[in-house]
Amino acid sequence: QKTGDVKDVTTIDVLPAKSLYKQLWQPYLAQWDEDYYVVSYGYKLDGKSDIGDLVCSITRDGGKTWSEPFLLNMSSVRCHGTLAKVNNRLYYSIPQGIGEKEKINWDDDRVNGSIYFSDDDGATWDHKVIEPGYYSYSTVGKLVDEYMITFYARGGHGDKGIGYRIFTDDWLDK
Repeated sequence: QKTGDVKDVTTIDVLPAKSLYKQLWQPYLAQWDEDYYVVSYGYKLDGKSDIGDLVCSITRDGGKTWSEPFLLNMSSVRCHGTLAKVNNRLYYSIPQGIGEKEKINWDDDRVNGSIYFSDDDGATWDHKVIEPGYYSYSTVGKLVDEYMITFYARGGHGDKGIGYRIFTDDWLDK
């Protein structure tokens, strides 16, 4: 099997030399239009085992240039989530968490799985809880017709199985 050479590699983001973050991690790429892509990823805090902040960068020229990263200010839970665009709506699936309650176990806040959605290219977000139980390492995407689907790990790392929920924009908008 023959493979081609990788070329035209572009760096989207790098950590500054003196940063409170120790690494960039877990990038997810979504194509929104022919030359319009979005990548979301985490800034991992030094001394922590989870993501510190969730950021996003956009290209509208097929990846030749990328926007400065901007904060996705949604959930306070730093756990994998995915970003998708269907028609003119953005979707992000991630746990909403437990709010100000104190965590006893490392995965206590990976609950209240939510679908965050934006109708203004991410300037503002609303959300709805789709799974009140454990919800982590999720993905969201188009199913068929008006239906969307989210798959997620039940438990901190899926130790309680893999689940899914099907939903529509009508359900989100109620």
